[in-house]
Amino acid sequence: MSRLKICWFQAATLERLSVNEPTHSNLDISQKRLREDPDSQPRRVACHFFDPDLAKNFKFSLPRLNGASGSATYILSRPHSTQKHILKELPRNISLEKIAWTQKFSHWLRTSGYAVTPIATSCRVNGRRPQCFSPMIASDCDGTYWQCIEFMEGSPRKTPTTQDVHVAVKAVAALHCQAKSFTTPRPQGLTGWQRRVRQLSSIMLSPRVLPKKSNRPEPSNAEVRALCEQFDKVLRSPDVVRALTRMIAHRMPTMQVPVLQDCWWGHIFFSKTQQRITGIIDLDSASRDDPAVDMARLLGSWQIENALCSEKLIDLWPEAFEIYKQTYRCNPDFSRRVQRLHDTAIVCGLDRWFSWILIENRQFLNMPWVMERIRRLFLATPHALRRLGAH
Repeated sequence: MSRLKICWFQAATLERLSVNEPTHSNLDISQKRLREDPDSQPRRVACHFFDPDLAKNFKFSLPRLNGASGSATYILSRPHSTQKHILKELPRNISLEKIAWTQKFSHWLRTSGYAVTPIATSCRVNGRRPQCFSPMIASDCDGTYWQCIEFMEGSPRKTPTTQDVHVAVKAVAALHCQAKSFTTPRPQGLTGWQRRVRQLSSIMLSPRVLPKKSNRPEPSNAEVRALCEQFDKVLRSPDVVRALTRMIAHRMPTMQVPVLQDCWWGHIFFSKTQQRITGIIDLDSASRDDPAVDMARLLGSWQIENALCSEKLIDLWPEAFEIYKQTYRCNPDFSRRVQRLHDTAIVCGLDRWFSWILIENRQFLNMPWVMERIRRLFLATPHALRRLGAH
C-alpha cells in the first residue's frame, strides 16, 4: 500500500465515526449510479426532507462547478416556484459528528446576523421513526449520507477584478470576526498546518510507488502518470528536499477560530448587479484553525488560475491584506503564514491528486475539470517551491 493511501486511510478512520462508516466503496457506489435512473436516488433522498408528494415533482439538475469532489450534488427546483435547494451527498472522509458541527455553525452565523452562509434543512419525521442520522443528516439505502441546504443566488468569479478581491476578503474577515463568539466545541482533529506537515513528511520519507497497470481506461491517465513522474523527480532534488525539510520543522501558532477551510473562489458568490457577496457555500470542511488558512485558500485559488504568476500573494493584492487587517485584528506575521500555507498547499494538493487517481483509483464526476486543476497545480509548483526555498 502506498504512503499516502496509508495516511489517508488512517485519517479517514480517525475522522469517520466507525459506527456510521458506509459499507460500500466509492467505486461500487459510482458504478451503481451509472446503472440506475439518474433521478432515482436524489428523488428518494429528497423524500427524507420534503413531503413525498412535493418531492416527486422536483426538477433535478447538476451545478456547473461539480468536479472537485467524488460526492454527488444536485440542485432541486420546486414546481411552480423560483425556490431551490441543494441536495448534497456528504464526503465519506468526514465524520457525521463534524458535519453536524458545521451545520450548527452555519445556523449560528445566520442567527447572529451573518446572512450569506447557507443553512441546512431539517429531516422529516415519518410516524415515530426519524428518517435520518441526526436532525439534518439523512441516510440512503446504499449507505451514503446526505444533507439538504439552501440554494444561494449569485455566481463565482474565476477572474476577479481588484474590487472583487477586496469585497470577498472583507466578507471572509467579517465571518472570522463573528465566528470568534461561536463557543460550541468541535470534534478533535489536526490543524491545517499539522495535516500539511504530516503529508510533507510522508512525501519525504516514502517515495511513491505507482502500479504498473492502471484500471482507468481514459487517455488522460497517461498524462497524469507522466506529470506525476516529473513531479516526483523534482521533489528529490537537493534544493527541494532542503526547503521541504525546513517546512516540516516549522511550527505555526495554534489558533482556534472557526474558519471555512475550503474557501476557494468557486465557493464565493457575487451578486450580478451589485458588487456584494451573496453566498459563501460548502461549509463541510469548516473547523477551528488559523484564519490565515482561509486567506491562503481564497487568494491562492485565484493565483493558481494564473499558474505562471510567481509573485507572493501580498505583492499581488497588498490592499486585500490591509482590508483584512482593518476588519480582523491579526498578528504581524499574518501574510507570511498565508504564503506558507498557500505554497505548501500547491505541493500537497498536487501530490493528493496523483495518489487519488493513480493509486486509489478514485472516480470524479467532472474529469476534464480535474485534469485542468492538475495542470494548473503542476505549472504553479516550481514557483511555490522557489518561494518555499527562499524562506
